[in-house]
Amino acid sequence: MTDSVDDKWLDVLAGRAAADDSPVTREARALRAAVLAQQTVGPADVEPSLTSDREQRVRALLARAREAGVVPQERRATRLWWGAAAAGIVALAITVPWRLRAPVESPSVVRSAGEDIVRLRAADPLALKQQLLVELREAGVTAAGYEAFGRQGIDAELPQPLSEIVRAVLEKHRIPVPKDSILRIEIEASAAK
Repeated sequence: MTDSVDDKWLDVLAGRAAADDSPVTREARALRAAVLAQQTVGPADVEPSLTSDREQRVRALLARAREAGVVPQERRATRLWWGAAAAGIVALAITVPWRLRAPVESPSVVRSAGEDIVRLRAADPLALKQQLLVELREAGVTAAGYEAFGRQGIDAELPQPLSEIVRAVLEKHRIPVPKDSILRIEIEASAAK
């Protein structure tokens, strides 16, 4: 209700007559009539110590008036909406600062080999991969073997500057020295003749 409608409703409820016959006026008149019909004690008979009894009685009368349909039911949906909105605001007030302080995960590093992959062919790709891994590791290189899409592979990080031992292993297998320190090798089975 707006303030003017509230004022009109309260005036009619207090016994000050309203000139119109709007729904608000009719509702206030009906409530006033229901309250007056239930009144057994006059205002002059009420002692100050009975104030809490008066409040309880008013609450009871309003409840009966709601049940009888004279006064509209409380707007619980509005209260629930406001409660949910308040809970959401509190949740945001707690979550947002916590999320802002949470450590940011560093993105995983992915090496892109692209055209820098050395492709070899061998009658036994697995045996060649194992031989290369042994030779590279003996030369002090950190190397790992893998298998992907039916190909045997090696991923190694070469020391800089390149030692003579590592250079000898690469030359033995006709592997070109990579532009950077990353060596990627894929070995396929040679075609049967």
